[in-house]
Amino acid sequence: MSLPSTQYACVANVDVEGKDLSSLEQVPVVLPEADQILVKTEAYAANPTDWKHIVLKWADQGCIVGTDASGTVAAVGSNVTNFKVGDYVSVFIHGAYWETPQCGAFAQFCLADQHLAIKYKKPLKHVAPASGAEHIPGGPVDSFESAASMSLGVVTVSLSFSHFLKLSPDVPAPAGKIFLVWGGATATGILAIQIAKLLGWRVIATASGKHHDSLKKLGAEACFNYGEANVIEQIKKYGGEDIVRALDTVGSDTTIQQTHDAVADSATALVDNLLFKKASEVKNLKANVTITASLSYVAIGLPVNLRGGLVIQTSEELVKDFRNFMKWSVERVSSGDIKHAPIKILPGGLKAANAAMNLLKEGKTSGEKLVFVAEEY
Repeated sequence: MSLPSTQYACVANVDVEGKDLSSLEQVPVVLPEADQILVKTEAYAANPTDWKHIVLKWADQGCIVGTDASGTVAAVGSNVTNFKVGDYVSVFIHGAYWETPQCGAFAQFCLADQHLAIKYKKPLKHVAPASGAEHIPGGPVDSFESAASMSLGVVTVSLSFSHFLKLSPDVPAPAGKIFLVWGGATATGILAIQIAKLLGWRVIATASGKHHDSLKKLGAEACFNYGEANVIEQIKKYGGEDIVRALDTVGSDTTIQQTHDAVADSATALVDNLLFKKASEVKNLKANVTITASLSYVAIGLPVNLRGGLVIQTSEELVKDFRNFMKWSVERVSSGDIKHAPIKILPGGLKAANAAMNLLKEGKTSGEKLVFVAEEY
């Protein structure tokens, strides 16, 4: 296909006081490097990391924003063998990042690493016009809107499960053992429940009561209300020493402590979290509990420098573990075995990016992904 030289994209406003988090501006269309694909975007999903990169100044002024998008492949790099022009895909991108200002999902065309993309075997379609808001229930991915909601979460869970929690699709889950998902109604938690269940684990989760029925339909055998004062006692009474793996999808000081305490009765437990929480931050750390922190951005194989001395390293072993698991995950997404979270579609095309990021920043979403659809400008 013939590519334009410029496009519209949402770029970061690093000085956010009195301004929107991003502005819609014209920027160059950049051709893919050797391991990249260029995607003509059709839909976008917002994630908390989008606004955090701007507010915490991990972006420079003008960096393209956004981590999740779907569309069709418009061009491929010289090393790309698994994708061709016209393929239906969703992609995860390190948007709003100062080292790669040209990479971001919220644009008419976006660059993505081939290993952080999902190819769909069946054609995707739109389920709603860009001008109308609509709720879509969770289910198999069959649209650009639902595909846009998937890639960051699938990459995150694939990295966490494979490298940090030492799980493999090739190794059966230990009989009777339990996997705890803290924050089961988050977008990542919804995927983690399904993937752990597909691997053969007994799965339990925390979430507010209104989400318990839906999480049980996805594979959780029991759910616990994280807001109840004795939630740890409830979880330990239910699972006790059988809870040997846990993922804290919230990653706060409170939740990493609660997740640790919930698995403390096991002989050996591995706990991963998604927001840099370290073992040194856990009070009364048990010797039988190992705490790790995973960051999806390092799955590409490069260290991530978030400034202020915060550099997250990667390794060849990490990349190998991730890619092997990711192949398995992609097959299950494409086949419909792994389902997307409920979706709320926001009107306004790329101009909806600020509304979506503000809703996440203000904590006004629960149990659904915020998605917006490409428009012509």
